[in-house]
Amino acid sequence: MLRNWQSHSDYQKQLIQRLSIHAQKEKGRLIQLDKAISKLYLLNLDNLLPIIKPLYPNFGRPAINQQGIIRSLTLMLDQHEYSITKWAKTVQQDDLFFDICGFDSNKAPGVGSYYDLLWRLWLAMVKNLLRIVCVPIAPMAKSFI
Repeated sequence: MLRNWQSHSDYQKQLIQRLSIHAQKEKGRLIQLDKAISKLYLLNLDNLLPIIKPLYPNFGRPAINQQGIIRSLTLMLDQHEYSITKWAKTVQQDDLFFDICGFDSNKAPGVGSYYDLLWRLWLAMVKNLLRIVCVPIAPMAKSFI
């Protein structure tokens, strides 16, 4: 089950508020991260809800921060980090990265949350590929029986 899918406009408002706080303490770092912040500010994830929602059942512990994880992975690549494990620890220790990603909880997700989302996306892709490949084969298989 997904919890609290934040709209893009809400993320943008929240980001501006959070960045104004960081501007007082870390202005140089904000300037350095300007392009990365702009990418995430413009990255509208609203259209992903119909794709992500079916990956989670309607029961059990709700998944939170899925949008933040996607933004975090985008920021990770922008920062030329290619280890999800290292990156998850970095975001947990860095308030600015935490806020840029738009996490709405008090704590950044652990590395397992990143891999869980990627695993669900990968499984959905494999199921769709099997459906595409197997459906055309079924009528041909009947002719051989």
